Amino acid sequence: MAGWVKKLEQHLVVIRLNAYTSLQVGERLNGECSGDGVSARFEGVVASQAGQDVTVYFTNALTYEPSDTTIRIKAEGVDGKLTEGVNTVDLLVMDISPGGLGGIVERPIGMGVLMDMCILKDAEQIRAKVKVMNCRINQDGCYRAGFTIVQIGRLDEARWTRLIDRMMAA
Repeated sequence: MAGWVKKLEQHLVVIRLNAYTSLQVGERLNGECSGDGVSARFEGVVASQAGQDVTVYFTNALTYEPSDTTIRIKAEGVDGKLTEGVNTVDLLVMDISPGGLGGIVERPIGMGVLMDMCILKDAEQIRAKVKVMNCRINQDGCYRAGFTIVQIGRLDEARWTRLIDRMMAA
């Protein structure tokens, strides 16, 4: 189960799940939230669920530790295409970071594969060469894939930085 932290307070966290998973009030839940250079681990119980939003009350204090995880920003309304030779696959972008992105594709893609990426947000197109870092099947039969940017032109890099800044401000 994976998702995004919508709200984090001293005694609770509200998580938006990537895919609907039915949880019971009182069910124990352990999790980890990663940010820029730090991870927070928690233990708690489900207090409520409204669709994909789950509220968890902490049963212990959060524990923090350094992390090499780069902050990822939730991306909404960003679509794209990935091309390897003559093969093209649609990409629904779920998150972005300075060095890469994660998204949903309809078929598996091998780790280490280099692909040409073209994404579109608000009529602005960004092109880069990306490397597949992971690809696993989701509960809905699609695939969740992570990509790192291995080559990007100067103008596309400026567009990428603007896109990250806009998503962070949203």
